Amino acid sequence: MILHQTVHELNDEQKLAVEGMGFGSFVDMTVEGIPSRLGYFVVNNLNNTTMEMRLKHNTITIIEETIHQILQVPIGGLDLGEIDPDSDSEALAATWRKQYRKDKMRPTDVMKKI
Repeated sequence: MILHQTVHELNDEQKLAVEGMGFGSFVDMTVEGIPSRLGYFVVNNLNNTTMEMRLKHNTITIIEETIHQILQVPIGGLDLGEIDPDSDSEALAATWRKQYRKDKMRPTDVMKKI
């Protein structure tokens, strides 16, 4: 819901930037939320080691290409756990945090700032 609301409130320049990053499919997203039963089903039936979703009579293998085809998001990316923070990124993070005047941030706080 927060993602949908944030994307819905982007101005034209911000939408172009999102599209330029390869996430254009999110700009026209119309989903208002995920029914809770569906969310629980996914959590309860997904084996995150094999990336298989157990169904009643079968399984679905979840692969990057399928996610790319369905959501039209870029394949691959950067593992944030492998990034070595340096002084530049720490200074950037400190500057970013200062704009909120809070110690702890919620997604809604960021959404309101956007």
